Amino acid sequence: MTLIKKTTKTLVLGVALLGLAIGASSWASARTEAQLATGHLVNKGSGQFELRSSINPMDCQATEPTPCTYQILSPDNIPAQDSYTASELEAFETNGWIEPSNTNGVYQN
Repeated sequence: MTLIKKTTKTLVLGVALLGLAIGASSWASARTEAQLATGHLVNKGSGQFELRSSINPMDCQATEPTPCTYQILSPDNIPAQDSYTASELEAFETNGWIEPSNTNGVYQN
């Protein structure tokens, strides 16, 4: 009888942890998609760009000739991911999915 109780408790705990993991993943995905809908891609230097829901133009430091930020125009076409490469941004811009800012440099925040 105790083995059944112990197995049941372990199973319930495992299912609860699985539900928590799925819920956390869904929340993070929804947050990233919301950022894409209203967002910007910011130049973090070394050819890497990050997604931001808002930007402050004062955070652009003119340290390189690449645009500091890009406005997302077509969020449905931009994949939700942690970072983007310069070649990905070039493709996005060519397709008209993003638009560069007037300021070149690296985003410092």
